[in-house]
This record gives sequence, C-alpha cells and structure tokens, in this order.
Amino acid sequence: MKLNTLILFLITSCIGSLVQNSSAQIVNTRPSELPDSLKQDPEWVIFNSDFNSLKTFTYQRITQQYLTNENQYYLDTKIDTSYLVFKEDSLKVNTFYAQYYADPQGLKPFLKGSKMERLPTHIELDQQGKVARLLNWKLYRDEFMVGLSAQVKSNLINTAMFNEKKEELNNEEVIRSMVMEDLLYLFGFYGDTLNMNAEYLRVKRLTSPFSNENLEVLGNLKLEYPYGSKNTIKLSAQNKAGALDKQKLLQECVQYYKSRNPDNMSRTEITNVSLNSEQEFRYNVKGNIMVVATFSDILVVNWQSRGNIRSFVFYDYKEKSEAERMSRAKSSVIQKQK
Repeated sequence: MKLNTLILFLITSCIGSLVQNSSAQIVNTRPSELPDSLKQDPEWVIFNSDFNSLKTFTYQRITQQYLTNENQYYLDTKIDTSYLVFKEDSLKVNTFYAQYYADPQGLKPFLKGSKMERLPTHIELDQQGKVARLLNWKLYRDEFMVGLSAQVKSNLINTAMFNEKKEELNNEEVIRSMVMEDLLYLFGFYGDTLNMNAEYLRVKRLTSPFSNENLEVLGNLKLEYPYGSKNTIKLSAQNKAGALDKQKLLQECVQYYKSRNPDNMSRTEITNVSLNSEQEFRYNVKGNIMVVATFSDILVVNWQSRGNIRSFVFYDYKEKSEAERMSRAKSSVIQKQK
C-alpha cells in the first residue's frame, strides 16, 4: 500500500473516535474567593451568568472537518451548520431542554446529525451556570448499551468486557462527560474568577483515536481584551501531546493499522503521530454570556492532518416576563424548602 494511501486511511478512519471522545477539563484555574477590595480590580474577572432570566436561548454551531496533505493543501472539507436550542423546563429551576435543529426556531430536525446529536438533552445548571447534571442520562446509556450488544454479537468484544463496560456506563457523570463534551466546556468558566495578567497551566483530557485510552495533556490558558474592546474577553487555550504521548500514539497507530490490514507493514512507514487541541472563547462582560466558543481537535500522521472544528456562536435569546420571573422565584424558594 502506498504511503499516502496509508495515511489517508488512518486519519480518515480515526477522526470519528477523536471527535467523539476528546474532552476537556480545566484544573487549578480558579483562585480562592476574592475579598471585596479586589472585586472591582480590573485585573480580576468574575465569569457571571444570567441564565435564570432566560426563557430560551440559541447557539449556532458551525462544524468543519478538513483533510490536508504534507504540503498543507486541502484535500477535502465538509461544513455543516446547526442550531442548539435551549428551552426552559417550566417545572424545575435552572433546568433546560436542549437539542440540535436545522433552523434557529427549533422547528426543523437536524437530520445530518449523528444519532446521539438527534437525542434531546435535559440538563440542570448550578447557581453559577455550570452544567451540574444530565437528567436524562439513562437515555444515552441505553443507546451505548445497544452498541455494545452489537459488538458482542459480532465477536468484537467478549462477555467479560461487555460487563465491565456496562458497569462503567451505569453512571451519570461518565455519560455526561461522553455526550456533553463541548457543552461542559462552553459552560465551564461560569462562576470562575481569573486574573487577566496570569497565564494558567491546565490539563485537558484527550482520547487516543487508536486505543480509546485517555491522555492527560498539559497546556496553557491566557486571557486578553481584543484590540478596541472593553466588554469582551478573549480566552485562548492550547494543549499539545508531549514527546512521551507522541511515542505512545505512534506505537498505537502502527498496531491500529496492522490489526485492520492483512498485508505486513514496516514501522518506518509511519514516523510521526501527534494529537493537538486548541480552544478560543469570547465572553461578554455586560451580557454575562459566552458569546463564542471554538474547539479544534487535530490528528497528524506523517505531516498529513485531519481536523474537526466546532464553533458555537450565541445567536438569539428570549427573556422571561416579569410575571414569569416572579413565579420562578417562588418555585425556587419552594424547591429549596423541600
């Protein structure tokens, strides 16, 4: 098999796993609570949210998948647009139904989405605005179990592995991290307090597209005001697999290809494998909302790359009326009393 054909096979067959399984976790990016004397200090930013005042809100999501050769020429690109519509749960405070649609009004189903993307999401936010729980996690768990059962029937996994995965998937937090990766990160800064002049070390969990094992990749996080802006904060983060992780990925890549091809392949045919992630956010201080979030995951094999970029842009919202706010406030008090 020619080298270029080999690389195209590898990065095409692995990118689905890369996109579905990578997830980010910020660690050690929240200093201790600020004293009152520092809360007005322009060097410190508190990421507030105001979701309890919204009846509905919508993010436009633009996804771009691309394939380049070793000279960085684009060999293939695919762009899709969908709308993630959040609708308030009228029975529970700080709780929303969310689903992808083909239109911003939430009337046309997003038929191009994966089966998981077409499922409704029922989420509860905490008081700061972070995702606290995936309330309908069992719906997703059951879908994963269907897939595992199919693998057993096809002799891809044995009964012992099935039972192990079944036990692992019977957990809300695990399912939440699997199906809400981008959303956990989109809402992840709310409630945090960060310094504009500090650069934070952060760990992002990336998943090997060859073995599905997690890699804890160290990176950085920086904040700045874009030129000419006073009310928008730009947050930039980057995580690149280090030398040890690259060596591990290279070995896994070789084994991955050998297991799927009857022909022998020498290790020298694949000399470089890397896995990188970049994220960029725009937070509006006046509106208390993350207006843009862009996630980019890139797999490189022998200098040919396959990437997946997802951009979430705050598109529309509808505020509650004064009567609705008063009613929700009473409901909140009653729920706390219970």
